[in-house]
Amino acid sequence: MYETLKGHMNIENEIEKISRSIGEVNSSEYRSLYEFFNDPKLVGIFGTFHANLVQLFEQMNTRLPVTENSNPHFWAHHSRELKKNIHLINRLKESLNNTKHSFKIDKYYGQLLEKCSEFLVESGGSTMPIGFKKIDIYYTIPIFSLNDSIILKSNHVETRASLQLIGEGSYAKVFKYNDPQYQKEFALKRANPTLSEKEILRFKREFEEMKQLNSPYIVEVYKYSEESNEYTMEFMDRTLDEHLRITNSSLTIEKRKLICFQFLKGLDYLHSKDLLHRDLSPKNVLVKIYENVDVFKISDFGLVKTMKSELTSLSTDFKGYFNDPLLKLEGFYNYAFEHEIYSATMIILFILTGKTNMDKIKDPKLVEIMNIGLNPDKSKRFESVEILIDHIRIL
Repeated sequence: MYETLKGHMNIENEIEKISRSIGEVNSSEYRSLYEFFNDPKLVGIFGTFHANLVQLFEQMNTRLPVTENSNPHFWAHHSRELKKNIHLINRLKESLNNTKHSFKIDKYYGQLLEKCSEFLVESGGSTMPIGFKKIDIYYTIPIFSLNDSIILKSNHVETRASLQLIGEGSYAKVFKYNDPQYQKEFALKRANPTLSEKEILRFKREFEEMKQLNSPYIVEVYKYSEESNEYTMEFMDRTLDEHLRITNSSLTIEKRKLICFQFLKGLDYLHSKDLLHRDLSPKNVLVKIYENVDVFKISDFGLVKTMKSELTSLSTDFKGYFNDPLLKLEGFYNYAFEHEIYSATMIILFILTGKTNMDKIKDPKLVEIMNIGLNPDKSKRFESVEILIDHIRIL
């Protein structure tokens, strides 16, 4: 506990020292580019760094480009200032590493600062290398940005794990990271900061619904962070869509049936809890690959609702190839079990054939499944997931 507190105080002290070293008189023009740091002191520091680099590189551009016939000097005062700023940037980067303020430098500017470090000197001006070109000045683009990371706590000790982006949508980003304590990978789903209060509530409800479920065919979730609106869940290797594209030519009918059974058992369990998923697609069925078996699980519960709920927003826009076209006429707020059966049947036919073009299905048993599950008359569709499972067993 004391060590954690001491480390926190050291970081605050380092930030204060850097702030005093550079001042913040030039930060106002660029502060807005760094509001995402959510720390007034750091917003000022990065705004000042940005302003200083703009001013110094504008001056350097007056001496560029450098050709084979000229080796102009960068003035002594400006050389010292640029060298000082680069030193403070690197010092701050090292100090904030493994903290919630851990940051990265734009790739172009990162390479530029390294190149400048090679020729900048303290006195007498700096000779710029042959071939050095005019610098692209960032006036409206951030030079610094937050690293995607997560704080991990174990025995009162905090560490920070880097996040790797593996999926992105209009509501959230999905990352993967390695937890050294468990020596395994986890997934993190983080709500986009632009979401409205209502959308955040829906995002949190997605977690709460998944947390209550207990099935080997539903993706497991672990912990929700109110501070950052994100939650951890088990890491899955692929989507069903990706898996079929990779393995389609080698999948036997028996293996395809096993995929169907796992997916449908997960869906049947969901329905047994009086829940409708409402967003079934091959991208929302995920695959965990083990040495001796592949496990398929339903994920993405952002649109889940109880079968009798009346809480659905009337403005929800419902699109997608695997969704019941009747919803365009009936409205998403009338989504019912029969619409879910339609989507489930579409996914089953995709698994069994590896194709989305239903016109090419000729097998009589598959045609029967298609005619029942996709029947334009909702009352003639499968009355339960179990009946659909029975039809697959006899294939």
